[in-house]
Amino acid sequence: MQVPINNKFWGRFSKYNVGISVNKPDSSASIIFGDKGDTIKASFIHHLDISKKTAAVGEITKRFSLNENTFTVGGSYAVDSLTVVKGKLNNHEKRGAVLQHEIFLISLVTVSSELETNALDKTPKFVSPSLSYSCIRNDTLGRM
Repeated sequence: MQVPINNKFWGRFSKYNVGISVNKPDSSASIIFGDKGDTIKASFIHHLDISKKTAAVGEITKRFSLNENTFTVGGSYAVDSLTVVKGKLNNHEKRGAVLQHEIFLISLVTVSSELETNALDKTPKFVSPSLSYSCIRNDTLGRM
């Protein structure tokens, strides 16, 4: 649960999110209310194999103020013990891809890109690929 308070106006919440999740050995599901109750998001992930190398994901988001629904499906695949490839697409013509590689025991390099095709008669809008480097602590890896 996330509840930041706006210091300028004591007693007013600047935003709040609340959610619940259910986890099983091969799947997880969650429902999250966010943006002061304006957004509800339901998501589900199912690992397709015992080693959890391959997963399928689905998400439905409803924004009440805009009366907008977003349906997203995606998947991930662990190429090897150091490399993960992820992809997603939604009903608003957005596609995304991520390649993440562990270069040292606690360091990750991530390359990601998103393609937006709002109409077939227009040139697709490419979001330039990004490269990021991050260090994570030993106790968050789960392999140690």
